[in-house]
Amino acid sequence: RADLEEALLEVAAYKELMRDPKAAGPESLSKRRLVGLGEKLRRDSGCSLARILTFLGISKSTYHYHRARLDSPSGMPDEDFDEAVVEAFSRNGGIYGYRRLKAELEGEGVRAPERKVREAMARLGLVARCSRSERKWSSYKGEISDAPDNLLVGSRGRHDFSAGAPDEVWLTDITEMKGRDGKLYLSVIVDCFDGKAVAWRASTSPNAELADSTLRDAIATLEEGRRPIVHSDRGAHYRWKGWIALCEEAGLVRSMSRKGHSPDNAACEGFFGRAKVELFHSLVRAGASVAELSEAVERYMRWYNDGRLKAFKSDGGRASYETIRDRRKRLGLAA
Repeated sequence: RADLEEALLEVAAYKELMRDPKAAGPESLSKRRLVGLGEKLRRDSGCSLARILTFLGISKSTYHYHRARLDSPSGMPDEDFDEAVVEAFSRNGGIYGYRRLKAELEGEGVRAPERKVREAMARLGLVARCSRSERKWSSYKGEISDAPDNLLVGSRGRHDFSAGAPDEVWLTDITEMKGRDGKLYLSVIVDCFDGKAVAWRASTSPNAELADSTLRDAIATLEEGRRPIVHSDRGAHYRWKGWIALCEEAGLVRSMSRKGHSPDNAACEGFFGRAKVELFHSLVRAGASVAELSEAVERYMRWYNDGRLKAFKSDGGRASYETIRDRRKRLGLAA
């Protein structure tokens, strides 16, 4: 039983650590974060405090000291709270505003009133990254084949990028990133149900194989009988015979933006916009190579699905923050 408990604790701990792409393991965390992790493991696993202390490798007195500070009715002292805010802000790449920072801290057991988070961010000069406009790379090569109708726009011209369940509607696109020694192209397929990146590929060549291989990876995740709409812009990748054949073989329903209507694929472009703000702009400014960008893409995409807090509206209309993976798990859906 002890061995089983140990294994379950390790699995739970490393699932939690996946939210932090910089964390190598429990030993890399501060005492405060270790205690926050310990409290979460106690709630989720039901293990005794003694077992948690042994697993985390900290003393009972140290645990209780930091536990009391996490749960103090008056909150943590300003210097400790500031440290917690800076830690949470930094490990998420400086992309979280006060709402997601609040959710992140409370997920660790830290009491974080919205006002206190905002005051700490202002005091510490922490400002979440914001988007900037830039010229969009285009794969449009003219009307090289017949285009299917746009199935995501209604009779009044309003876009509907929603879905009632996973794998009902997919969006796809390709974006360009410039490294110091060349360019990298990222192809993604995004699920309209919750924004999950279903599949992605990165390559130095924006060719047909980049788009086709992404689609093949996405098709491989489908359960039997699932036939989603796959919506794209009018780029050449989505009008060549190989792409069309893959869609037909898998029973996918093609949808395409109208000519001259770039907002018709705005949700997928928005995905790229967030990715560039949250990670890639800073790497490009730092002079990252194509190889470094490619490694960052892989880390970011996995973190986007499994570790990044996202706002979801509840039935009451209020926003709650969860990772895509945790929300699917809570809803009883395959992650």
